[in-house]
Amino acid sequence: MGDKIRYPVGRGWWPLADEAVERLGQMNVRVRAVYEKYGTLRLDVEPEPNKATDILLEIEEHSAHVCERCGRPGNEVENSQGWVKTLCRECAAEWRQNPLSIRP
Repeated sequence: MGDKIRYPVGRGWWPLADEAVERLGQMNVRVRAVYEKYGTLRLDVEPEPNKATDILLEIEEHSAHVCERCGRPGNEVENSQGWVKTLCRECAAEWRQNPLSIRP
């Protein structure tokens, strides 16, 4: 049994990233990068056919409602430095106190 891929985003988004990688792989689309941008999960792929764009947008939209840290329902939050994340209430409180608490 192989190890799961570790993504450079909070663990709460790993299932979304796994889903995207699997779905895109079925279309022979390679995921080049997985990252967070403006509080949502983003993926860079190649090549990028139209069907891949639909999946990427769907995953991005879904991630806007899932806590990046724990995977529970979440919302967009901002810290005092202006950084935006999608987090549940409990994780947002911790993140505001310790920004590194979101690390994978």
